[in-house]
Amino acid sequence: MPSTTRVAVGATIRVPADGYRFGKGPLTLWITEVLSVGRFEGALWAELRGHEVNPDGTLRIRQRFAFVRVDRAVAVEVPSRWSRRREHVPTRPTWRCQACGIAWPCSAAKLRLLAEYRHDRPALTVYLATLQAEAAEELPDSGPNAPRVGLIDRFVSWARARG
Repeated sequence: MPSTTRVAVGATIRVPADGYRFGKGPLTLWITEVLSVGRFEGALWAELRGHEVNPDGTLRIRQRFAFVRVDRAVAVEVPSRWSRRREHVPTRPTWRCQACGIAWPCSAAKLRLLAEYRHDRPALTVYLATLQAEAAEELPDSGPNAPRVGLIDRFVSWARARG
């Protein structure tokens, strides 16, 4: 049985279509970042970043933003299928894969991204360039082994259409 919750990193929430902005239909979101919380139109709203949860319990690899009315968000149980298997999503600020620990995007993440964007490769490139810019701001940039070196190859080059 769902219970009302405050919005927090690591929580999975379900919000009806009229309880959030920037999308259509009900939203189930695993929260990775709470960007801000404040009053808007007489209610408490939270600006969130996270991964949408698919009906089978897997996470969509692409992060999304949502502006959620807090009193409309309901905590939901994480499907057991998801809790047994960690998804290949980036952790911040290290930008390493949550599941396998290597530099993100790992091979599994690349395969899922290619499948998710199979009909829109330019959108994939724009999405990855945006993440590359965010990683460049968050990763340390000093020292000989600085993780910022090669970010364009790591995030964008592999996704360009070949041929």
